[in-house]
Amino acid sequence: GLGVVIPEGFEPDILDNYELGWKLSFMDQRAQFNGAAYFMQWDRLQQSFANFQVAPFAFLTNTTDAEVYGVEGDFAFAVSEALTLTGAFSWVNAELTSDFEAPGVSDVFVAEKGTQLPFAPDFSGNVALRYEAPLTGDLTGYVQGTAVYTGEQTNALTDTATAPVQTMDAYTLVNAAAGVFAGQWRVELF
Repeated sequence: GLGVVIPEGFEPDILDNYELGWKLSFMDQRAQFNGAAYFMQWDRLQQSFANFQVAPFAFLTNTTDAEVYGVEGDFAFAVSEALTLTGAFSWVNAELTSDFEAPGVSDVFVAEKGTQLPFAPDFSGNVALRYEAPLTGDLTGYVQGTAVYTGEQTNALTDTATAPVQTMDAYTLVNAAAGVFAGQWRVELF
């Protein structure tokens, strides 16, 4: 056998979070900018593992410690009475602060200091431009375009013999929509 020791249990993880936020409004309330800068110290990070060469089930264990810090924000700007520009962004650095080797599974689960936490892209953001105006007495119409960007990210903390860490490429989604609405009903094309 592989001499694998499945942990009998796991300890609670501890997360200390420090955050400084702001809400700003200017240009006679036509522009808003909200955001936060943050730092998190995550001790005894918990991780679920599934490697069916080791065990016929997934198990949860404590890994090591991690730090997460970044800045996030959103904005809205009324370009005119009918035209609005909105958006949001997130820049984050999320990584292990020391090496991790799962108990009893040497050379199967290994993550080095500096390994990016899974599903934590360095940057993501979105922007939308919407034009909305009355068409008739009760009927309002709009057209809108949006773009959403998600940065490169991984799907797991560690490789296993059956499931290596996969890097998901950065991607951008672009959407457009148009519609009309009045009272409780709405018709949209997107």
